[in-house]
Amino acid sequence: MVAAFEASLANMTSRQQQLILTIEEKEREIQRLKSSLERRQSMDPKQNGDSQGDLEDEDEEERQITSSLLTLLMSLSNPSSPAHTNKDHREGISNGVN
Repeated sequence: MVAAFEASLANMTSRQQQLILTIEEKEREIQRLKSSLERRQSMDPKQNGDSQGDLEDEDEEERQITSSLLTLLMSLSNPSSPAHTNKDHREGISNGVN
């Protein structure tokens, strides 16, 4: 009974460490995306001499960044998402755990 509890506790501790690492990774990615969005928003198209085509390209890039950010946020709220499942699987293999 005690051994089963200890094994369960070890598994929960391992999972908690994996989640902490995932959260830290996602926070860094969110910061990078926020910085990129802020940089884009602070650019003045008139100052840079951008054409309408360049502005459309920037709009598309902003949509892609926004989409990436939303996907990232959704994966944080859903630990069973493929991003978590694949990462956990890769970490398990690299840590010698299956």
